[in-house]
Amino acid sequence: MKKQVAIVHYNTPELTEACILSLRKTGCFWPVTILDNSDRQPFAAKLPFVTVLDNTKGQLIDFDAELAKYPDRLFDKTKVSNFGSVKHMLSVQYLWDVLAEKCSKDSVFKKLLKIRLIGKTDEQIIKAAHDAGLGENVYDLGYQHHARAVDEQRKASLLILPLRKEPEYKAVLPGKLFEYLASYRPILGIGQPDGAMSMILDSTRTGVVFDWEDKESIAKYIDECWEKHLEGCLRIEGDDISQFTRRNLTLRMAQLFEELTKK
Repeated sequence: MKKQVAIVHYNTPELTEACILSLRKTGCFWPVTILDNSDRQPFAAKLPFVTVLDNTKGQLIDFDAELAKYPDRLFDKTKVSNFGSVKHMLSVQYLWDVLAEKCSKDSVFKKLLKIRLIGKTDEQIIKAAHDAGLGENVYDLGYQHHARAVDEQRKASLLILPLRKEPEYKAVLPGKLFEYLASYRPILGIGQPDGAMSMILDSTRTGVVFDWEDKESIAKYIDECWEKHLEGCLRIEGDDISQFTRRNLTLRMAQLFEELTKK
């Protein structure tokens, strides 16, 4: 019997589609139902065996309540899955290795290193960090209110933003990227160096993106950040980050519309 997978559309359409394509690559062709609550970027892609519950023009969905009753209300023997977190383990494994190697060579670094994980983090990611010898350095804070999460970001010496190791993610701009930009802290991205996220980090001079397996470059960047931290000068230069505020993005869109209507 076929089982059903529900995907909550929190982010961009590109990210949601990438999740579905990743699921298909695993050999799983279960029908997919998308609970779409994004009034800014609704999911409109036409994909086989994908159903969209459109709530972009109505009241906000209470996702906790919706998912709780989902198996009984829509389908028999439904399976509700979150498969994004496990995929991220491949994105951080080399980072764990780099940090573990530096800890083995630098006792001060090992003593001061604090890896603070906020939000729902898959147990395999935490286990991988422990297996690499970083157990004493990992602080799994779990879910925190948004204000606390933002405060943690602003206090961090270095923010890590790994993308899933999938070719579709080259065009993805995670929402977390813009929160990180607003924190004015250096950002280490792990993904495609020629992707959309890398272009923004380069243009704003707020961070860098290295390939998932580019262990040498990741290690070199960590070394550089550590030296600057010891000197008290680990900060970003930052070029016009304000261009990515909602106000300025809306202004640019309005200007675009105006230019198009004049043609």
